[in-house]
Amino acid sequence: MKRWQFWLGVVISAAFLWVALRGLSLGDMWQELREANYWWLLPGVVVYFLGVWARAWRWHYLLRPLKQIPTKTMFPIVAIGYMGNNIYPARAGELLRA
Repeated sequence: MKRWQFWLGVVISAAFLWVALRGLSLGDMWQELREANYWWLLPGVVVYFLGVWARAWRWHYLLRPLKQIPTKTMFPIVAIGYMGNNIYPARAGELLRA
């Protein structure tokens, strides 16, 4: 990747972060976080991992003609790839998955 494209992405990301957070009151945010009902995270996490399992099964199905790889083996590979996409820029999680 060209260096100027990387820095352009950083500048654009910083600008949008500033637009999104410019009116944020940290005190109000902390109060809302303390009062939040975190039980709603449980169904979200379950649905997320069902989606990851479905994608792992899809990769298992697509790779069947080349090599028989069980879905339980594909699951951590797909999960690591998505983790990398969330952490690293430019979809570098695809490299982790490979």
